[in-house]
Amino acid sequence: MRARGLPVPEPHSLLYGHIPLMKSLKENLPKDAHDTYVHRKLTMNWQKYFPRQKECPPTSPDTCFQLIQQTAQPRHSMFSLNPGFSLKNLPSQTPIMIEEVDIFAQQLKEQAGQDGTFGDLYNLFDRTVALTFDIITRVSLDLRVREQTQGPTPILKALRALVGHILRTNLLPQIKSRLQPDASSEKTVIDLAVKEYKSESGNKNRQPSPDFIDTVISQLKLFMLAGHDTTAQAICWVLYEITNGGPFQSLRLHPLGSTHRRGSRGFSFVCDGTTYPTDDSVIWTSPTAVHLRADLWPQVMEFLPERFLVAEGHPLHPVKNAWRPFELGNTRCIGEELAMIEMKLVLALTMRELDFCFDWKGWNTLQRRTAPPDSVDGEHIYRVGNGIGSVKDKLPTRIKLR
Repeated sequence: MRARGLPVPEPHSLLYGHIPLMKSLKENLPKDAHDTYVHRKLTMNWQKYFPRQKECPPTSPDTCFQLIQQTAQPRHSMFSLNPGFSLKNLPSQTPIMIEEVDIFAQQLKEQAGQDGTFGDLYNLFDRTVALTFDIITRVSLDLRVREQTQGPTPILKALRALVGHILRTNLLPQIKSRLQPDASSEKTVIDLAVKEYKSESGNKNRQPSPDFIDTVISQLKLFMLAGHDTTAQAICWVLYEITNGGPFQSLRLHPLGSTHRRGSRGFSFVCDGTTYPTDDSVIWTSPTAVHLRADLWPQVMEFLPERFLVAEGHPLHPVKNAWRPFELGNTRCIGEELAMIEMKLVLALTMRELDFCFDWKGWNTLQRRTAPPDSVDGEHIYRVGNGIGSVKDKLPTRIKLR
C-alpha cells in the first residue's frame, strides 16, 4: 500500500501486521470499552499513527459522500417498510409516542426522593429500553406489549434470547391480523408496507405472498432490535449531556451508527489527491471519526449548541455532510425521524420537572467495588460492549423533582 502512495497506520510489523497498532490504540482504555473509542483515538491522534501524512487520512465528509451518496454502493433493500417511518406518516403516531413517554416520565418521578432530594439509585438504560421497545412495537405493529409496566414481556425476551424462530412465532399472528380488511389501523409500518405492495402490483385485492411476509418479518426483527436499543442509548446520552449541550451535540459526540459497504473494481474514491481503489475491500464509514476531527469541528470536544444555530459560512457551522449520526444517502437510517421525535418528547416531558444525577460513585459503593473506577477521557460513564453496546453500568441515576 505504501508503495502505491496509500497511507499505512503505524506501528506496523511484517510479522504481526497491525497487532502492535491495535495494542497501542487500546492502551489506557478499559477492557469493556466499545471499539468506538479506538476510532476516536485514531482520529484525534492521527499525526502519531500516520506520521508520514500531512493531513488526516480519509475520514472526511467528502469521502463518505463519494461512497454512499455520489456513487452509492449497493446495499440490502429495505424499501417495503420505508413509508411507515416517513415524516408524512409519523405525525399520526405522535399521540402513541406521547402516551408511552408520559408513562416513562411518571416512572422517573416515582424514583425521585422526598422534599426535593435525590432518590435511590437505579439503572436508567433499562427504563429507556422499555420505553423505546413499547414505541417501536406500537408504531410497527399496532401491538401494545407494555414493557414499561409489565416487562419483561415475551417478545423482548424472545428478541434477546433468539432472534429467529421464537420471534417469528410471536410476530406472525400480529402481522397476519394487519392483513385483514377490518384491521383497526392504516398507519402502522406493516399497514403501509402492505398498501405499497398492493399499489406496486396494481391489484388492491392482492394478498401478500409468503416471500413478502418473510421479508417483512426479517426487516421487523432488524428494526425492533436496532430501533429500540440504539434509541434507548441515544436517550441516555442526551440526558447525560443535556446540561451542557443538546440532542444534536450529544449525537455528534456519541453517534451509534456506522455502515459497511463492499468495494468493487469499478469504484475508487479520491481524498486529498490520492486515489483509493476499493476492489476486494470492505469500506467502513465511521461517524465517530468524522465527528471528532478538530479541523472540521472547532473546539471539537466542547458542547456548543450554537454550532447548529449559526448561519452557513460561520466558522462553527457544520461542514456539509459532516454531521452523520444516522448516516446519509442510501445508507441513511429510516428510523431517524422516529428516533428524533422520541428524544425530543423525552426531553420535553422530563427536563422541565426533573433533575438528574448520574452517580457512578454511589453505584461503585453499592456494588462494593474496591478497584479504582474505569474511565475514558476522564469520564466514568462511557460506551461499553460490542455492536450497538450499552452505557457503562446501564447509567446509574438518581432523580429529584425541581
